[in-house]
Amino acid sequence: MNQHRDAALPAASLAAKRQSLAQWKQLMKRYPLISPWTLVSPILTALGANAMTAHLLMSGRMTPFELVVLVALEAVLLTAIAWLQGLGMPPAAIERNPMPARERLATLAFGLFWLCGVYTIVFFAMVPAGDEILRAAHDPLAFLGRSTLKWPLLITAAGALVDWMQDAAHYRRHGGTFLSTPGFHGAARWLTLLLGGIPLFVPLVGLVFGIALVGRNIVAFWKKRFGTPRERVQAVLIVTIPVVGWLVLNGIGWLDAWLEPKVRGVGWWAVCYATAKFNAELFVICLPLIASKAYAEEAAALAHPSPAGARIEN
Repeated sequence: MNQHRDAALPAASLAAKRQSLAQWKQLMKRYPLISPWTLVSPILTALGANAMTAHLLMSGRMTPFELVVLVALEAVLLTAIAWLQGLGMPPAAIERNPMPARERLATLAFGLFWLCGVYTIVFFAMVPAGDEILRAAHDPLAFLGRSTLKWPLLITAAGALVDWMQDAAHYRRHGGTFLSTPGFHGAARWLTLLLGGIPLFVPLVGLVFGIALVGRNIVAFWKKRFGTPRERVQAVLIVTIPVVGWLVLNGIGWLDAWLEPKVRGVGWWAVCYATAKFNAELFVICLPLIASKAYAEEAAALAHPSPAGARIEN
C-alpha cells in the first residue's frame, strides 16, 4: 500500500471504505456466485411459492388477513432463530449495531405505529376483516388450527434450521463475522410487512428498478460496442423513457382489467402483497450477485483515481 496515496484520503474515510470492502468480501465468501445462472432455480422456486400464495388468495382458501399473519409469524420466527444463532457465537464474530439504544427504540416505536396505522386502514377499509380479526384474537390457537398457515410455517422453520447448520459450518471453516441467513430472510419479511401494506408500492418500485437496471445495462453495452452515443442518439434514448413509462402503465391497466374478475373477492391489494413478498425475497436470493458487484465496484473505487486525484491501491 502506497503511504502517500493513503494520506490523500482522510483516515476515517479510508478505514470506512476498507471496512465496507471487508464486509462485502465476507458476504461473497458465505454466498459465492458461481454463475448468475445459478440464481435462476431459487428465483423460480420463490416465484412458484408466491404464485401458489396468490392462487390460494384467489380461490378463497387463504384470506388477506391470514397472509399478513403468516408473514408476521415468519418474521418473528426467523428473527428469533437469528437471535438464537448469535448466542453461541463469540462476541467478536457478531457485528454490533452502531445505532444508539435511544434511536433504536424510536425506530421500533415508529415501525409499530406505521404497522398499526397501515393495517388498520387495510383491514377496515380496503379488505374488511374485522370479524376474522375478532375470532383470531378470541382464540388464536383455534384460528391457526383452522387456517392453512401451519404448513408454510413448518416449511419456513425447516428451511431456517438447514440454513442455521450451513451458517455454523461456514463460520467454523472461515471464521470472521458471523452471517445469519435466517436473519436476512427475517429482514425480508419485516420489509414486506412495512411496505407491502401500501397497494402497488413495492411492485412499482421493483418495476422501476428493473427498468433502470435494464436501461443501464443497455447503455453500458452500447458504450462498449459502439462508444459514447452521439447527441442525436442520446436525445432519442431520452425521448423513449416516457414512451416506455406509458407502455408500462397501459400494461398495468390491461392486467388490472384482466385480473379484476378473477380476484373480485380478494382485490388488487392481496395480489400486490404477494408480489411485494416475492420482491423482498428476491433481494435475499440475489445477495451473491449484489455482493460480487458491490465488492468489484468498491475495489475499483479504491484502486482508481478519486475526484481529488488520489489513487489507492488495494
